[in-house]
Amino acid sequence: MMKKNSAWLLIVIFALLSGCGSAFQGGGRKPASLQPLLEKHSFLEAGQQEESGFGLYSYILFKSRPTALKKNLYIEMILKVFGRTHKLDKHTNRDTPKKELHVTYFLIQTAAPKMQMKPEAMAEWILEHYDYQRAGKIMRKASVLEQNGPLLLSAFQPLTSSAAQIDSNILMQNFSKIPSDRKHLIHAWVDTFFNHASIPQKWDDASLSQLVLDLRTGIARAARIMPLIQEALVKWIEIVKPLTSGKRIFCSACFS
Repeated sequence: MMKKNSAWLLIVIFALLSGCGSAFQGGGRKPASLQPLLEKHSFLEAGQQEESGFGLYSYILFKSRPTALKKNLYIEMILKVFGRTHKLDKHTNRDTPKKELHVTYFLIQTAAPKMQMKPEAMAEWILEHYDYQRAGKIMRKASVLEQNGPLLLSAFQPLTSSAAQIDSNILMQNFSKIPSDRKHLIHAWVDTFFNHASIPQKWDDASLSQLVLDLRTGIARAARIMPLIQEALVKWIEIVKPLTSGKRIFCSACFS
């Protein structure tokens, strides 16, 4: 019974955290200005550059190969991103303006297999062929190299070009301390990040501060039934200082 209550509570918390507010506000469609961008994923091989013109660019960044203890965390992050982004079929992708698309890139050293693979096998392949060096360069450019990661990072511009300068806000989530065996928790944090990132209008300071408050409130409420969540997560939420004047990184799972 305890397991059932815990699972249900996680679902409720996730709904509160991940921007599903319409269900608690009488339903109805979101205003047009808050419609989320459609999500897709793509593979970025060594030497390739991102396509220009997308509404938002996200990266799943691994600083180094995972240890045996951390491998499951990396795999579950990849699987969850796949689960979110595979829903955009080729027809929708072709007919949707790029500015309405949110693309998430997997950095790989060689071409992705052309044959269909099960998601679990594909996740293993990505880890084996992931371009850790390139991920480190992106983290350095974004001034987050000191974060151990893995990270999810979003920006309004492509980040791999050596000539590019980051001139827009960056949204970041650090998964370094999430227990690798907490699958539902890993998936919930991925969803929380993407649900917020995919609505660029909610990147303003007021919305980010409110998200932090909502996350802390949800964790405090969860502690009544699952005290380990309070202990493990209460420090995961903070807004990091601006990179430069006018630029801010939001880190909804960041440790000081």
